[in-house]
Amino acid sequence: GESSELVKKFNAFFKSTEFTDYLGEVTGLTITKSNTEIRRFANGDYTLAHDEDLEIKETALDVQYYVLKARCLWDTEMGGSTHYILENEDEELATVYPCGNCLSVIFRAPEPVKKGSDDKKGIIKFVKYVNRRAGEQAMYD
Repeated sequence: GESSELVKKFNAFFKSTEFTDYLGEVTGLTITKSNTEIRRFANGDYTLAHDEDLEIKETALDVQYYVLKARCLWDTEMGGSTHYILENEDEELATVYPCGNCLSVIFRAPEPVKKGSDDKKGIIKFVKYVNRRAGEQAMYD
């Protein structure tokens, strides 16, 4: 239907050379590869924070674009925020709250365990539980 066609257009745009070039221009980084996914979050949805994910040790640019239904105001108390923590630590490095028609850009780079060491602490990313306050509303990122 109409919504699946829109999803295809978003996906094509985020994979485009133009968007990659834009991100490179805005961040000053050379973007060499990308991974695109479109996710839907509603009441009861979340992602897990686990340190066995190989991605946490990679240097990466996380780009999220939030899509909310018209007239949907996503309250921070609904959950669904994306959190970044250092592996084996409790302190949050960054939090991104859903906001309709907003693009967030987070640069992730693992940190050395100790000076001069090749061992690195990764940065774990997870989405907090979307609670009942969200009702029938959903967000896409």
